[in-house]
Amino acid sequence: MTDGSSPTLRRRELGSRLRRLRTESGRSLEEVAEALLCSLSKVSRMETGQRVATPRDIRDLCQLYELTDAGTRDELMELSREARQHSWWRQYSDLGQVTTLIDYQDGASSIIEYDTCLVPGLLQTPDYARATIRGMLPRISEEVLEERTEARMRRQSLLEQHDPPTLWVLLDESALLRHVGDEAILAGQLAKLLDKAQLPHVTVQVIPLDVGAHPGFNSAFSFVEFRDSTQTPVVYTEGLAGELYLEGRAEIGRYREAVDHLRALALGPASSRNLIADRARRLEP
Repeated sequence: MTDGSSPTLRRRELGSRLRRLRTESGRSLEEVAEALLCSLSKVSRMETGQRVATPRDIRDLCQLYELTDAGTRDELMELSREARQHSWWRQYSDLGQVTTLIDYQDGASSIIEYDTCLVPGLLQTPDYARATIRGMLPRISEEVLEERTEARMRRQSLLEQHDPPTLWVLLDESALLRHVGDEAILAGQLAKLLDKAQLPHVTVQVIPLDVGAHPGFNSAFSFVEFRDSTQTPVVYTEGLAGELYLEGRAEIGRYREAVDHLRALALGPASSRNLIADRARRLEP
């Protein structure tokens, strides 16, 4: 899907609307769970989008909340059906929780990527992607490596669709220096980075090494905002301990502030392109 109707976003929208209906009815989570003869966690997970409400759940909730508007009830039923659909990336069995990020990015109006040592996946070449995945997972099988690389390349079609999201990449200069794979692979990656930076909806800024410590010094993240203004932004981070999705108001505020600082510290887009081009020339044989 490329119209903002990814299953994950539909699940979040459905949960948000069910929570609003419950609040308007004046009922607590405990009261709803008791009325439906289900666990409190089930009701909570439906409202947070961690679980899809079934058509039967929606029927029972509409009755409980005394919702008589057939049009609204039909909309909720349709959201439930859309939230259960499978996107193209579900065919890749070994992507793990990153499929949620793909869903989020698919419905994004704006994506901000910050990384300290690697070019983000949305702008990687196949060779750079393979070398990155292999470096992070030394024991990965060739079959899974190719599967993950293929999926990463397919994700990039997001930037080529009609009305694509804006992509703002904040990249530490160390990513331009790190030999991921070998010099030829890095040279090819820098060439693609320069090419994509020319697109009107893509901005690349490099944070020079001489800046020193800064708000993003010890982390990398993806900050996603959505076309549907009722959907709150999401921040995705990952590390050896796994993936983490942050949606709380205070958490989003901290990352938004970090983005503002990083943009101010980074070179401007034109100067960043010049720096990337200079590094690419140094790699020429």
